[in-house]
Amino acid sequence: MSKYSFDIVIVGRGFVGTALALLLRDLPLNIAILDRLPEFSNTSDFRSIVLSYGSYLILDRLGLGDFIKNHAVPIYTIQVSDAGHFGMTHVSSVEEGVPALAYVIEGGVLQRVLETSLKTASSLTFFYDSQIISLIELEQAHQITIEHQGKHKILKTDLLVGADGTDSIIRKLKKVKTKEFDYEQTAIVSKINLNRAHEFISYERFTSEGSIAFLPLSGLQSGLVWSAPSVLAAEILSLPDELFLQRLQKQFGYRLGKFRGVRQRITYPLKSSSACLQGGKGWILVGNAAHTLHPIAAQGFNLGLRDVTFLSEVIRDSLSLNKKRYGNDLIARYSAGRESNQEKTQRFTHYLVSLFSQTYWPMKLARNGVSALIEYFPPLKHRIAKHAMGIS
Repeated sequence: MSKYSFDIVIVGRGFVGTALALLLRDLPLNIAILDRLPEFSNTSDFRSIVLSYGSYLILDRLGLGDFIKNHAVPIYTIQVSDAGHFGMTHVSSVEEGVPALAYVIEGGVLQRVLETSLKTASSLTFFYDSQIISLIELEQAHQITIEHQGKHKILKTDLLVGADGTDSIIRKLKKVKTKEFDYEQTAIVSKINLNRAHEFISYERFTSEGSIAFLPLSGLQSGLVWSAPSVLAAEILSLPDELFLQRLQKQFGYRLGKFRGVRQRITYPLKSSSACLQGGKGWILVGNAAHTLHPIAAQGFNLGLRDVTFLSEVIRDSLSLNKKRYGNDLIARYSAGRESNQEKTQRFTHYLVSLFSQTYWPMKLARNGVSALIEYFPPLKHRIAKHAMGIS
């Protein structure tokens, strides 16, 4: 049985795990990336991923800024409205003094450039198409037995990073409990062909049939995320394309003109989860393995990217100070540094869902007042905008 020794093993090569590897690639560390899927298997993902301006700055530090600008669509304006009410909230990049509030990129395109960038790092070892057989905590390390290319292999690591998503196997093997909340909603994700230009505006409209978000894409198309009560979502999903577009048009209106067509529709249930413990001696959880959010404010990946950016800085500091790299002190520093932002982002997302999911009139009146307050009180609007952009 082959045996390998690493400083860090990252389990999961989604956006967050891959970004962490890129952030660490110039350090004198021997790093392995372990994933259950074959190489480049995630590059067919057509979901619209929103990169906040703060996330763009992080990726620019990794040398991907020009790629993002050339392959992503900027959001210059965000418009939030509530069906049945005249008031709405606008946020613009001009008001906030940034080139763009965010960028929208296809998930597969982002995954492809992240994975391709990793190939230039000689300090990385890849174990694609692998299954974890067992995990043993040693006195100063973790030992992982995997099945890879039909053979069992043993990986020993000083730091184990679980970046393997909402259903994290590392979280389960470490027996970490989660706090979960089921919104009893389902997201319908697709692309809509438009009759006129979107003018780089992102829309979030709250209706009696759920929240409808449109994200600007290249050409005459926008990405759709329709979050509706699960029973209603199943009914909407069963409609043929023509009737689906009619239903969507009735709820959203004509801010993007008349809809011309709809691409493949996919769905996923909407739940939030938070790990009761994000790390311990020699191990840590990041991204969706640590916290999964409702997509209403498009904060999931952006929060995970901020997590691994801070984690990479803590590791870098530990190396420069010649400290024991992956003991309790490192995990404590990471947790203390990220706790506030994680809690604020999770609370912000949950409150938005709670506020705009209610249909009875007192709540509608309250949220209309909140929208008006935000729109006509610039300091509050700027504060919320900076939080959403990840630069607060």
